[in-house]
Amino acid sequence: MAVKSKVYQARTEAGFTQADLAAAAGISRQAYTSIESGKSVPSTEVALRLAKALKTTVEDLFWLEDAPEQIVRAELAGADETVPEGTRMQIMDFGNRLVTRPLTRDAVVSHVFNPADAVVIASHGNRQVDLQLLNRNAGKIPTLVLAGSDPSASILVSILRDNGVRLIWIEEESMPALHALARGEIHIAGCNFKDRVTGVYNAPLVKEIVPFPCTIVRFAVWRQGMLIGAGNPKSITHVDDLTRSNVSFINRQPGAGSRGLLNRLLWESGIP
Repeated sequence: MAVKSKVYQARTEAGFTQADLAAAAGISRQAYTSIESGKSVPSTEVALRLAKALKTTVEDLFWLEDAPEQIVRAELAGADETVPEGTRMQIMDFGNRLVTRPLTRDAVVSHVFNPADAVVIASHGNRQVDLQLLNRNAGKIPTLVLAGSDPSASILVSILRDNGVRLIWIEEESMPALHALARGEIHIAGCNFKDRVTGVYNAPLVKEIVPFPCTIVRFAVWRQGMLIGAGNPKSITHVDDLTRSNVSFINRQPGAGSRGLLNRLLWESGIP
């Protein structure tokens, strides 16, 4: 926002010369000329002295001119065709495409707080929305968009930020992340799938889903297992035990790599 003034108008109406008003404000004529021309902004003390000499108020001499609202049109990421007006959004610049996605869901479950870049002011269907920018630098700084469920992605957020790169981390399971990559809505997809037939991790599924060449990078290795009650009261030692009538369990979401692992182990044990 720019500071505007009517110092020139007030001075001429009061019959002051520039030298007279500069002396009243306790500044040089050159400094006053810079203020009157709008090239510089006076300190609070100088503004009060000018207002006193001109027998008016600081608010009448100086005011903030609001910058015009910045409205952009963007493509809505994901399966939704529209989103409600007022929805808080993040903006991702893919060069020739401006992509946006709702912030609400991720803000609730994310380990990293992500401020909104814009809000929806109109939805046109066909995944096109008009946005009012809240962050005027959105799309202007180097940005990477990563979808994945590995909590250690929060480490990358801080490392990249220290190197001048903004990382937008979207918490998604492996399959939705790969499909988002295939649609060109993200730059990086986190996944952890082992192919049933070849035993190879990730590469077969990536080639099946993503229609363009991409690089697979090993980011982390971890061990997986089942969380059971203290003391293992149901004596669970194998996935076969999950089929017993006295055992209930909570599975991961469809599309998660961990769920794919459990499905594969059940399949290998002949359990449909």
